[in-house]
Amino acid sequence: GINAEYGEAGEREESKVTVPDRYVRPDIFAIPAAPKRGNTKPKTTLQSNSHLLQEFALQIISTLLRREVVSSKTDGSLLEPLVPILGTCLKSSAVKTQVLALRCYTHLFEQSVLLTTLCTGVQELAAFSLETLRHHTYSTTSGLMLELVFSSFKVLTAILREYREYNLTESELKALLQYVADDIHSRNRQATAFSLLKSILSRDIVMPEIPELMERIFELSVVGQSDFARSQARQVYLQYLLHYPLGKKLKNHMVSLTKQLEYGFKDGRLSALELLNMLIGRLPGPVLHEFALMFFMGLSAVVISDEDNECRKAAGMIVSQLVRKSSTELRDKVISIVDNWLTNKKVKHRYLGVQMMGLLSDAASHKQKKVFVDQLTSVIVNHCTATDSGEESATTVRDQVLYEAIVNVLKLTQGSKALPPQVVDKVGELLVYPHQWIRQAASQLLGQQLANIGETSNDKATALSGWCEGMLVQLRSDNILMEQGRQITKNLVWLTLHAETDGSYQRKNIVHKIVALASTEASQSPKITTKREIALKWTAGVCKVLEQQQVKEILPVMLTVVQREMQNTDCAEISSLACEVMDYLRTRYGKDTLSVMLVAAGRLLAEKRSKRKREAAITAIADPAAHAKKKLRANVVKKEKRKEKVKLLKAKQYKKA
Repeated sequence: GINAEYGEAGEREESKVTVPDRYVRPDIFAIPAAPKRGNTKPKTTLQSNSHLLQEFALQIISTLLRREVVSSKTDGSLLEPLVPILGTCLKSSAVKTQVLALRCYTHLFEQSVLLTTLCTGVQELAAFSLETLRHHTYSTTSGLMLELVFSSFKVLTAILREYREYNLTESELKALLQYVADDIHSRNRQATAFSLLKSILSRDIVMPEIPELMERIFELSVVGQSDFARSQARQVYLQYLLHYPLGKKLKNHMVSLTKQLEYGFKDGRLSALELLNMLIGRLPGPVLHEFALMFFMGLSAVVISDEDNECRKAAGMIVSQLVRKSSTELRDKVISIVDNWLTNKKVKHRYLGVQMMGLLSDAASHKQKKVFVDQLTSVIVNHCTATDSGEESATTVRDQVLYEAIVNVLKLTQGSKALPPQVVDKVGELLVYPHQWIRQAASQLLGQQLANIGETSNDKATALSGWCEGMLVQLRSDNILMEQGRQITKNLVWLTLHAETDGSYQRKNIVHKIVALASTEASQSPKITTKREIALKWTAGVCKVLEQQQVKEILPVMLTVVQREMQNTDCAEISSLACEVMDYLRTRYGKDTLSVMLVAAGRLLAEKRSKRKREAAITAIADPAAHAKKKLRANVVKKEKRKEKVKLLKAKQYKKA
């Protein structure tokens, strides 16, 4: 009984034991209860969130000052009490608040009128900025602390630039210069470093560390990787050269700058040229006179030997500016040097002299320009007839000398009545010169001469005949530049207008030759339209200057080109041009006259075709072998044309698909 009772009691005790909730496994299939909305509020404290209000207010103030909505000149009474509050914000534990406060200080220093309270608290502000730089300049690479470092640099820059009464100690200046020296090579910190350095240099502070730093700045202006770094370095170095008392050391700087014109990379040479250009524009007269010849020789080397066209062009512009700013005595020295180059035995020296002559002409007087024209004329005469030998690439350089001489003569004689007689005598030779550029320049020479020549006479007929032959030789060329084509058209119109009705220099002969060249191009090179365009424009020009009675004989011949190109389906541009010419002729001479001329042109074409057929028939009888060969050649040409048409059709079908 006892054991049974004890057992029952034990069971009752066990049933009363409860297992803690942490040991009970949750039911994974049970849906959790929905969260209830309670009346509890999160705990907040003014101390932990006050910086957010400060940051919001500082952002508004910074924006208003930056956009000049508020200024110290008009709203000084409102801004004065704000400065002590900004000082309090600098003591905040929130870095963002400090950054925004420093930005507001920077904008306040950039105002036209400095606030009284701002000037009073400069010492504490500068101390805070220097302390920030000392602790965080080298240890910070990103985040808010980097923004704080940048803002400290900007505040110190504004203080040094705008508030002259504040002076840094020697140790503080050394520290700032060291920061600048370390930061000018960092892409992220270059902007602030250059701004701070400019502010320090604006105070003309003389320290042993500055010359060494300027050497690094000059090196960066040439070898810098980015355009921004080179540009900022040029500005800082120029400021140093112009405002610091360098004395005899200035010559070393000028020599170094001239040597950098030979730097291996294009960007570095262009940067050195830009710095030299800025320096020439701002150097005082006596100082420029001292170094002008050295600059001229260095720039001349760039003009003659630099591989890059942009560098040569920049050097030429700087030479022109240098000569314009130079004194009369120095200009005479430069001209004497150029004269020696022109008469030198080496072709490259003569080429340099001709180029420099063109650059000097911008600043030359009227008397000096006449001397230049005479010297260039002798160069043209000598290089037309003489041949240089014994030098590498002598012929190429000789062509360049001749081309530059012609271009400079055109430049110097622009607006004058006529060219020098020696040049006029050589125009015929220059028109058929092997080099294309020289032929183009000769066409311009002829155009300038024809614009100033009077009515034709017996003694001028021979010269005009030679010029006309030269222009026709140019028209036969397969490579005609666009500008050259325009000049050829103008010259041929003038020569056709003043041609003789009888003799060797006849208008009819000129017309037949031009039409024959256009027809040859249409049959042999249908894809090239240069000569046909010239012929069509020449037709319109001749009909514009000639009267109806004068054009009666030649218009039917010229209309053959216009009629053929109007029916040209391969090139829409040449067909449109031919239609424009036909419309002009219809308004110029009237429908009736033009109809008669068109009938005559059709008759000429028919006569040519029948004549060609008769000649072919006679050749077939007289020389059957030659006739057979001609037929075979014609068949080969037909096959090739057929193949080209098939290719074009396939290409069009492929594009449509």
